[in-house]
Amino acid sequence: MDAKYSAHVKQVLYQCNDEAVRLGNSFIGLEHIFLVIIADPTDIVTSILKKMGLDTDAFRCKLEASIKNNVPAENVDRNNISFTKQAERAMKFTYVIAKELRSAEITTGHLMLSILHDRNNIVSQNLEYENIDYSSFRQILLNETK
Repeated sequence: MDAKYSAHVKQVLYQCNDEAVRLGNSFIGLEHIFLVIIADPTDIVTSILKKMGLDTDAFRCKLEASIKNNVPAENVDRNNISFTKQAERAMKFTYVIAKELRSAEITTGHLMLSILHDRNNIVSQNLEYENIDYSSFRQILLNETK
């Protein structure tokens, strides 16, 4: 089975560039991917996180404050922003997750699982404080997508 990114995931990844510029960052990390995903209140990831008790607005503000750079957006070279190695690894790992879950397309749920799988990032570490981890998120995702 060859999984491919859904149209929605492609849009999320495209919007990451704007998110990085908005925050004055010259890179796209897992944080930017996560922020774009939870900006959509209708996304399944946002829905699951809210079911798990996360105040996504407060979490977003906290995360943005921790990565925001004081570089004005107009000073960020939007044509020279690339994904960090950690974000690239996570995007590649989504193929493994999609295959494991027997999905034909890679969804934002798979992206979220990939972010949570790597426990060495600011998103996963902060979500652990909220009692949200790979296993608990995966279980709810599986129940939601049956």
